[in-house]
Amino acid sequence: MRVRMSPSVTKSRRIRWAPLVVSTLLSFSLMSACTERSRPQPATGPPNILLVSIDSLRADHLGTYGYDKPTSPFIDELAREGLVFETAVSSTSWTLPAHAALFTGLADTAHAVGTPKSRLAANYETMAEVLSENGYETLAFYSGPFLHPDFGLAQGFDRYIDCTSFKVGDGDPRKRHGASHRDVTNPILLANAEREIGALGSDPFFMFLHMWDVHYDLIPPENYRLMFDGDYAGDFDGRSYRHHAGFTAGMNDADFNHVLALYDGEIRYTDDTLAKIVALLDDAGRLDNTIIAVVSDHGDEFLEHNGKGHRHTLFQELIHIPLVVWMPGRISSGRVDTPVSLTDVAPTLLDFVGIRPISGATGRSLTAALDGGILDVQPVLSELTAPPKAPDLSALLLGTDKIVVDHKRAKAVYYDLAADPRELHPVAAERADKAGPLLMTLMKLKKRATAIRAEHTSAGDLELDDEMRDQLGRLGYLD
Repeated sequence: MRVRMSPSVTKSRRIRWAPLVVSTLLSFSLMSACTERSRPQPATGPPNILLVSIDSLRADHLGTYGYDKPTSPFIDELAREGLVFETAVSSTSWTLPAHAALFTGLADTAHAVGTPKSRLAANYETMAEVLSENGYETLAFYSGPFLHPDFGLAQGFDRYIDCTSFKVGDGDPRKRHGASHRDVTNPILLANAEREIGALGSDPFFMFLHMWDVHYDLIPPENYRLMFDGDYAGDFDGRSYRHHAGFTAGMNDADFNHVLALYDGEIRYTDDTLAKIVALLDDAGRLDNTIIAVVSDHGDEFLEHNGKGHRHTLFQELIHIPLVVWMPGRISSGRVDTPVSLTDVAPTLLDFVGIRPISGATGRSLTAALDGGILDVQPVLSELTAPPKAPDLSALLLGTDKIVVDHKRAKAVYYDLAADPRELHPVAAERADKAGPLLMTLMKLKKRATAIRAEHTSAGDLELDDEMRDQLGRLGYLD
């Protein structure tokens, strides 16, 4: 493993990110509204934490990960001043178990939240609970159905704020078919963040932002809809593109590129919203002593391996996620190419602020990299067990070697990602020299996770009332 270091910031500074006007949004300029200003004295006390999860965000559609379109100027700025983990890997390819892994530092088998009807049991410990018991003010903003508190993810938060407009469980579900997919949550999230940031007390805070709008449907506001494909003259719609019979291999290039442009527009819209929220923290004088971590729960497929959306496979387009950590003057800047896991995020942030780890977490602290050191190469586990339609898959990444096990079919394939980064040439495990040790490691990690699960009282299936079951079914979340 190597860490490629860029010059570190040697003293604390305050950066003001003013709201971006439309002309700025349409330009390739990164932060024309960015100015520096000094503070009378450096920030003191335990660091605040801002953890951002951008739902459905692929790493390879961000500038800092090599994308050639200006989808992410703000995240790219954080990346230039912070630390980028080039090969961060999700625990799975859908929202609910990924966020359980993010909050607990546990592999999916260990935290036992693997189906749309499961919930995190109360006797699992979360990052928010550990921070709360150590004097942190804890608040979360969620924008999608699987972050609803009924799924057990609100444990440890003082305030857990609904930023959806459709309000899962409220009203007549028959009038809201597909409501979550059509929802536009960034304005609600921004308004709630402005109110809550203004009400923060003097204690250190842990703030979690779940940003939903990158998730399909792809319906960005007009200026973002035209930002990356302004000349498109077709009639292909970003609504329910996954179910469009014409969205398939060999389709018209203009239509395909338009879908990608809408996805990119949603990313830029969300990036700009995040910039405004961080500006609010700056205006409140709370940014200097805040560590920011930006991550995703999974990506989306756009016909790679003939897939659409997510929750179907464990290919890299779904499990390779961004991870950017920022705190100038307190962490090193640069890029880390050692594979790391979504389960490492909570252990890292807790270690960084000097608080005990989550009990039994399978993830590891990455603070050695934050301090400019090296990380040992360790195996990274991903799993997908979301019946009835999803397959039962496990994947293990070790360096650039990857094995994927289909448990239903009792088959395993090996990929050399250095030679085959798009995973187009699977090798049957029995014909790959490296597959045997990888398979043994994978099964060892699964066995460890199963033992952790057995130590906790299972919450069983989530008991849904008829209304919520009806709505989630209509939205497609119980398939």
